[in-house]
Amino acid sequence: MSHYVLILAAGEGSRLKSKTPKQFLELNGLPIVMHSMITFQHADPDAKMYIALPEKYIKKWPLLCKKYNFRIQHEVYSGGKNRLSSVFNGMQMITKKNTMLQKRSIISIHDAARPFISRQFILGLMQTAYDVGIAIPGLPIKNSLRYKKQDLHNSTISVNRNQYIAIQTPQVFCFKDIFNAYKKIDTLNNKQLFDDASVYDNINPSKGINLIPGREKNIKITTELDYLIAKKMYRLLK
Repeated sequence: MSHYVLILAAGEGSRLKSKTPKQFLELNGLPIVMHSMITFQHADPDAKMYIALPEKYIKKWPLLCKKYNFRIQHEVYSGGKNRLSSVFNGMQMITKKNTMLQKRSIISIHDAARPFISRQFILGLMQTAYDVGIAIPGLPIKNSLRYKKQDLHNSTISVNRNQYIAIQTPQVFCFKDIFNAYKKIDTLNNKQLFDDASVYDNINPSKGINLIPGREKNIKITTELDYLIAKKMYRLLK
């Protein structure tokens, strides 16, 4: 059974207000994106890893690997104009390079801006995906929520937070199932689907999403505050 890994590092990270995209900022002396790659390699040394990069970083990436003495085997490709197209581009590349995909091959899709995943977390997701075909990590919502109506007054209403789950990555699937789902949507213009679980659920509404407990420390670095917190977290967790 083959395991493929897509690390999504093609975003511009505009909300962090840095000239350098957030995935290439250093965390404990190493670009953020490399932390996830190292953890996946520890979890499954046989996994085939593919990294989505911004077009302008394709040529820079080998220089970064040399600078940081980064030697984990992987392949890079140019990401799309949004997350969905970056994922689809990666799966298309996998199918071209691995024409004899095994029936039970799985794929882990992970956002590079989440560097605090663990080997045990990945292995648990992998096992669940091997068993039932899909594994999506999620956590209960802690904050109160309000729903913003689409009206002239931008009015809002209170909603029950117990009915909502905060979804994380990596999201792990039977490769053929998620690839078939992606082939049925418009990845470039779809504004209703935001992650791989929503793509899968949209095409396979009767199958349902298999949720497993996420991890509190599996934060996504999005803003300047997140980056400051991440640097503190790294010292506490390592």
